[in-house]
Amino acid sequence: MTDTSALKRKGNSATAVTIREAEPVDIEPVSALDRRITGVAKADYYRKAYTRYGTRPDRYFLVAERDGKILGFIIGETRAWEFGSPPCGWIFAIGVDAEAREGGIGSRLFAAIAARMK
Repeated sequence: MTDTSALKRKGNSATAVTIREAEPVDIEPVSALDRRITGVAKADYYRKAYTRYGTRPDRYFLVAERDGKILGFIIGETRAWEFGSPPCGWIFAIGVDAEAREGGIGSRLFAAIAARMK
């Protein structure tokens, strides 16, 4: 499932941002984005996260892309915990490029993963 819509950022003209499922080619750009945000290189973590969350039902690894550039990502899953609790959504990683912040990308990533979790 892909969500494409126009997004205005800080007075710039509208440009299309696509929210979609991550693909293997997205692992390196996501890892590089996270490294810019956190200052820590975790390439192996994102390779394993893609295998675990980008390829199975009830697990989600989404990216926000504009003009071929990854601007953000979100990873989570739907799961139940102990004692018969009902399944619920868990988000454990989200990141948005510093230059793309305050443009609604994080909110759109969250809305997209929440819709898939319902």
